[in-house]
Amino acid sequence: MNNFSGASIPEFIGSLMHLEYLNLSKAGFGGPIPLQIGNLSSLHYLDLRGGYMFYDQVGMYSEYYPIALHVNDLQWLSRITSLQYLDLSFANLSKASNWLREINLPPYLSVLKLSSTGLPGIPSTLQHVNFTSLTMLSLSHNAFESTIPSWLLNISNLVRLELRAGYFHGSLSNAVAMLGNLNHLKYLDFSENYITGGISQSLWKNKYLEHLDLSENQITTAEIIGNLSQLRHLALDGNQISGKIPENVRNLSHLDYLSLSYNRIIGEIPKVIGNLAHLQKLDLLCNNIAGQIPETIGNPIHLEHLLLSNNNITGQIPENTSKLCNLYSFELSNNSIGGDITRLIEGFSKRFNDKLDGRSCFQSLAFLDLNNNNFSGTIPEQLGQLSGLIHLDLSLNFFTGYLTEEHFSNLTSLDYFDLSYNSLAMIPSDGWIPSFNASYIYMTSCHLGPKFSAWLQMQTHLKSLWLDETGISGKIPSWLWYRDIFDLNNINDMRQLESLDLLMNDLSGQIPQTMLALNYFSDLNLSYNNLSGRIPSKGQFVTFNDPSIYIHNLFLCGQPLPNCSINVSPHHEEEEVDEDDFDMI
Repeated sequence: MNNFSGASIPEFIGSLMHLEYLNLSKAGFGGPIPLQIGNLSSLHYLDLRGGYMFYDQVGMYSEYYPIALHVNDLQWLSRITSLQYLDLSFANLSKASNWLREINLPPYLSVLKLSSTGLPGIPSTLQHVNFTSLTMLSLSHNAFESTIPSWLLNISNLVRLELRAGYFHGSLSNAVAMLGNLNHLKYLDFSENYITGGISQSLWKNKYLEHLDLSENQITTAEIIGNLSQLRHLALDGNQISGKIPENVRNLSHLDYLSLSYNRIIGEIPKVIGNLAHLQKLDLLCNNIAGQIPETIGNPIHLEHLLLSNNNITGQIPENTSKLCNLYSFELSNNSIGGDITRLIEGFSKRFNDKLDGRSCFQSLAFLDLNNNNFSGTIPEQLGQLSGLIHLDLSLNFFTGYLTEEHFSNLTSLDYFDLSYNSLAMIPSDGWIPSFNASYIYMTSCHLGPKFSAWLQMQTHLKSLWLDETGISGKIPSWLWYRDIFDLNNINDMRQLESLDLLMNDLSGQIPQTMLALNYFSDLNLSYNNLSGRIPSKGQFVTFNDPSIYIHNLFLCGQPLPNCSINVSPHHEEEEVDEDDFDMI
């Protein structure tokens, strides 16, 4: 990986007359693109994509886009007559007023990428289209504020067309009607524009189309008809599409991605969805879909994402769902689905040792969200076998019974769990050490008391902890965020806590001064307890100006509550650390 930290591309590079391949992408170059590059008449491949690549502190690959390369005109391109591949993405071309005329000259240009370049506009007409060899065109993320120009859709050899977030507007049916000339088109991205109206039938006759993304527009109708035998990716989310999902969807026999979320779709999920044998993602979030989930939902065995939240779905989860061994995310929140989930979870666990593509079934399940439904009964202990689970949300249901250590036995990846607003009690042993180290724990109205659960001491990555209405009593333990003033590593582990809710318990004593170590603390609720003494007046506590987060603690005082009397001591006898100690940390 190279990072030239904004250095200019040297002009002498234009003297390499026999150069055929030049790739300076993501290397951190800045400043003007040297016009001398136009001297490289033998050049076939030119990639000046901006930015540079690096690995962050935890070894994750990242990209960064510093001061961009820029150029005022592109006349030098006309001299590179052998050019076949050109990528100027993230360069600043805002002053290149004649960009289209110059780029239209190289006769063999096959790939053209000009995304995020600030192009000053796009001409609606072009006298002579010289893009006879062009197969791939990307003009995404440019603020054209234009209708889709007719010449753009008459590049007959085009295979891939990307116009994402180009501020295009107008009727889609007029533009799409011209797609009949693009007989080789396989990939079309018109997403994040201002296209209105319905989709014409001519679009659905393109027998080569594999990828179609019209998401985030203002499309009102989409008749999924015709011979789209090769279509694999269909994204129509974020539009205004109404009506039912047509039965003709079964014609899309190669489809692996279907997203219709954030529309106005009604009716039921058609049973023919189960015929889409290659389907990997089904996203129907945020519609008005009603009825029950069809039994056929378990047929597409490659399904990885089943997203049905925020609809009006009723009934129960089909038992057939447990056949989906590749499932990664299963989201059903905010529906009216009911019944007992025991058979579903047991179905998962029975298939746990089955193999598909060399993996154990349901080791891949990472997101399970059943929030805000009508589920009831107990939560089976087999839940603890879903070892890949990262996000678990069972809140706002009617679950009852006890949660033991077995429910969490193998959840080593668990980072988020919400069991709030059920009738659950958690009864692990006193010495339980969880296999997980979660960042977000929400257990509102679960029974945890009377002691403050000691296993929480092991959750050193906590960012949010809600234990309101859990029946806990006694003092707020300092070990939640602080163990030893001389062990700064322990303090730093807990400084990432951002939100703490202990509302409506029976907590007593003072607010621990050790909470001053929480530098990212932004959300607190200690109301309806029996706390006393002075509210800390340093650290993040100075930002908590809402008295409602402290109310109904009869002997609690200090800003934002009334001032303490002279007889109120700011420190309990047991307190070992005062506020001034945290000025040194």
